[in-house]
Amino acid sequence: MKKNQIYLLFVITILSIAFIYSFRTDFPHELASGSIGAILTVIVTMFLLEKQTGSEELKAKNSKVFEKKLEIYDEFLKLLHKIILDKKIDEVEKQELIFQIAQIKTHTSGEHIIEIFSQIKRIIGLFKEDPINIDNTELTEALFEIVEIFQKELYQKTLGKSNISFEENIKELLQDIQETDKNWAKITFNDFDKYKEGQKLRRTTDGVLELIKFIDIDIKNSFPDTFVRMSNTHYAFFIGEPGRGNRFFGVSPEKNKLRISFPKEIAEKYKGNWILRNSWPDLLSTYITTKEEYLNQIKEIVEENYKNINSSLKK
Repeated sequence: MKKNQIYLLFVITILSIAFIYSFRTDFPHELASGSIGAILTVIVTMFLLEKQTGSEELKAKNSKVFEKKLEIYDEFLKLLHKIILDKKIDEVEKQELIFQIAQIKTHTSGEHIIEIFSQIKRIIGLFKEDPINIDNTELTEALFEIVEIFQKELYQKTLGKSNISFEENIKELLQDIQETDKNWAKITFNDFDKYKEGQKLRRTTDGVLELIKFIDIDIKNSFPDTFVRMSNTHYAFFIGEPGRGNRFFGVSPEKNKLRISFPKEIAEKYKGNWILRNSWPDLLSTYITTKEEYLNQIKEIVEENYKNINSSLKK
C-alpha cells in the first residue's frame, strides 16, 4: 500500500474519532462508528490485495528467471557437447564458451561459478592430455558435477541422489560400452556401399566418405598389389592379403574428418600437426579433410612407408 493512501486513511480515521467525541447524540456516534468500521475494512482489503498483487508479481518474476536459467544452462551443455565431439576448441568455440560462462555468471551464485570454472578446467585438461583417447570416466564425473550445480541453482537441491557408488556405476557402464565397441569394431565389409551404410550410422559426412573413396582409388592405382580391409573404425591398406606386418596405410573416419597415423620415426621427418596418442606411443596421428591435404601432405609419407614395409616383407 502506498504511503499517501495510508496517510489519507489515517487522517479520515482520526477525524471520525474526533467526530464521535464532538457529538454525544446517538446518530452521529453510530454514523462515526459505522464509518470507522468501513474504513478499517477498506484498509484490510487494500492491504490484502496489495500483498496478493506483490506475491503474484514475485511469482511471475521468479518463473521468468527460472526459465532463463534453464535456457542458459541448456545452451552451455550443448556447447560442451559440441566441443567434446569435435575433440578440440577452435577460436569460435572459445569465444562462445567465454560468452556462455558470462551468461551463467549473471544468474549463478559466486560459489557455484567457482565450482563450474573448476570443472571446465578439468574437462579442458583432459583434451590437453590426450585429445583422441579422453578418459570417459573423468569426463562423465566432471559433467555430472556441473549438472548438480545447475540443479542446486534451479531447484535449491540436487536431484537423483542415491546410495549406489557413482564411480562403480560409471565404470560398469563404460566397460559395457567398451565391450560393445570392440565387437562392433570387428565387423568388416567387402563392399564399399555396405561400408558406407555403416559409416552413416556413425554420422560420418558425405565429404569424408568421398575423400576415403578418392584415397582408395589413388592407392590402388599407385600400388596394384594393394588389398583393403574395411571395418567400422578403420579403412586399412595391405601389401597382399591382409595379415600381420603387411599393413602400410590406414584411415579412421571421425564424423567430419579423417585421422591418419604413421610410425613415429617416419612421421617425424615430415612437417605437420602431429599428435602423440597415449594408447599408441609408437605412432603419430594427424587429421585431414580434403583431397589436397592428402595429395600434398600424406601421399609422400604413404609411399615411403609402403617401401619400408615391402622391403621388410622380402627379407
